[in-house]
Amino acid sequence: MLVELAEGDEVPAACGRLAGLPEARYAEPDWVGEGGWVPNDTWFPRAVAPAGRDHHDIAAVDAWDLTRGSEDIVVAVLDTGIAPDHPDLAGRILPGYDFVNDDGDPTADHPHGIQSTGILGANADDRFGVAGVDHRCRILPVKILDEANRGTEWALVKGLVWASTPAPGSST
Repeated sequence: MLVELAEGDEVPAACGRLAGLPEARYAEPDWVGEGGWVPNDTWFPRAVAPAGRDHHDIAAVDAWDLTRGSEDIVVAVLDTGIAPDHPDLAGRILPGYDFVNDDGDPTADHPHGIQSTGILGANADDRFGVAGVDHRCRILPVKILDEANRGTEWALVKGLVWASTPAPGSST
């Protein structure tokens, strides 16, 4: 539950009072955080890739000899959102949610989520863009960070709960 404090109420004191209520497990401030920093340098995307460069190797090329991923895997991406019409994710984006604007449109207004989603799951062997680590998984976009790449702990918690709750009628 998110509680708004009265003007002048001190956060530590309010957390102490709320934590003392019998129905409360804990009480803490709604911290604000931000996603990872991504430079806008022209060649940066070529420097860090699933194939790896300069100690960033995650051995995706070796892993692809074992598996190229699975459409049975759903990966929730909690970030700044996605580009829903991006050709490198075609056919694999599930309906997501935007906890920044509280609506069903998790379209990114900051590039971090688009880049993270591409590294995770861009289509492969299509002569376009890059190949994601799992280029067969389905993507569940959950926007929890805003246009400044910042978000609250409350948005993160709501996003995690939403992403981990099975949809009605689903088997997963």
